Amino acid sequence: PVWLYPYEILALTDRGGVIEAIPDTISIDSLKRNDPDFVDLKTFFLHHFGPRDADEYANAKANFVESLAAYSMVCFLLQIKDRHNGNILLTSRGHLIHIDFGFFFLSSPGRNSGFESAP
Repeated sequence: PVWLYPYEILALTDRGGVIEAIPDTISIDSLKRNDPDFVDLKTFFLHHFGPRDADEYANAKANFVESLAAYSMVCFLLQIKDRHNGNILLTSRGHLIHIDFGFFFLSSPGRNSGFESAP
């Protein structure tokens, strides 16, 4: 299976609205900058979800893989650009959640000044 987070969105005008805050998450960027013990995601998972043979670790790893697969497909199919550690959240259960979808299809900053190509 794959996993995506369903956002609640409230349209306020024809050009704007409000997206819900996502609880119990931290951006990968913030995690890397603010956790002095952070080495890599594998080590982070071992520290926070227990040893490899623990059920909590296995569940978190499955959550990570299922959400990574889902968001990888969505970003590829919709050509979502501007993916970086500040736009990817990690939940307290190990899921990844992508945020900030301002640039997709042929849209880019600076009147389509161009993005790198990615398969």
